[in-house]
Amino acid sequence: MLLLRDAQYEGSPAIEVLMTRRSAQASFAPGAFVFPGGAIDSSDAGIAAGASRRSTQNEAQLVAAVAAIRETFEELGVLLARQSDGAFVDDSDIATLDRRAAIEEHHTRRGLTLAADCVYPLAHWITDRDLPRRFDVQFFVARSLKAHRLAREAKIAQAVKTLPNGSIDDWLRHAYDDVPERLWPAAARSLLAHLERLDEQPHAHPN
Repeated sequence: MLLLRDAQYEGSPAIEVLMTRRSAQASFAPGAFVFPGGAIDSSDAGIAAGASRRSTQNEAQLVAAVAAIRETFEELGVLLARQSDGAFVDDSDIATLDRRAAIEEHHTRRGLTLAADCVYPLAHWITDRDLPRRFDVQFFVARSLKAHRLAREAKIAQAVKTLPNGSIDDWLRHAYDDVPERLWPAAARSLLAHLERLDEQPHAHPN
């Protein structure tokens, strides 16, 4: 999984990518800087049934995306998931989760939904046939949770600016156009939370 976030480098827009370092005792590429990830687990298909997905994702892609989310959480403690109100989990939410526990427990007990719809395929690599140990690897890309929050709040700010006298439903149609209408009751709670956050930051408020 390649987790991306917007950044600045020498005054110009840039992108940062999260990496981790393999153990010096690892049998393959010890000490190398790598992206978090691993193998698809037998439990991932079951977890995928409750994950959010894009209409263009087939079952295999969905299960692979869930595996990438799970491995990233287990290795780095970064979780791409939404709460029951549709808002993405934040650092304080993740701090209460046990990384050693099966991720499906968090889904069941905490009402979290893995955000597989935010994970996009990037590449598919198969190592050279002459190597003694070969890998068939799919690479995925996703924006960091903070980037997701900022992007959503930018859409909300624009919706409020465009429709200053609009209702919650009006703003939902503009700012949550990627969310199925059946989830709007939860999205409405997320919208109100984002509006409260924007009100606390006058420089970011649409007015």
